[in-house]
Amino acid sequence: MKYEKFLFLLLVFLSLTVTACSNEPKVDVTPEVENKDMKIVVQKRIENQNDYENFREITQKVQVQKVKEIINGAVWETAEVEMAEPPHYKFRFRDLSPEEAGLYEVWISPKNDKLEIVSRNKGYTQLTKENSSLLFEILTGEKMSELR
Repeated sequence: MKYEKFLFLLLVFLSLTVTACSNEPKVDVTPEVENKDMKIVVQKRIENQNDYENFREITQKVQVQKVKEIINGAVWETAEVEMAEPPHYKFRFRDLSPEEAGLYEVWISPKNDKLEIVSRNKGYTQLTKENSSLLFEILTGEKMSELR
């Protein structure tokens, strides 16, 4: 009788262990992995005018994904902001719906160490120095530390 109880408990324990270990983590397949036409279109302000020219297209999936991570990880405020000058850069995700893509307007802080972003869909944010540097390098191909 003791042997049967022990065997029963052992089988229950093993079945629970196998069941728990066999659950594979879900893989988050996002559109940026599936979509081959994924890109970010960047515009740059023409000197001191309020006019913009197409500057770059970012098509590398890793870079586009990193920009999305920075944007989605930022702390956005819904406050109305008024900047002293037009944005230095503008960018949008080309593969998303207009509601998701939005237009992101980017200003470089006076100390050239942070980026401030305004989006009609998300609001206003000031990125950390680290994220600013990374985003600036992806958007422009230049290092933010070289600005002066």
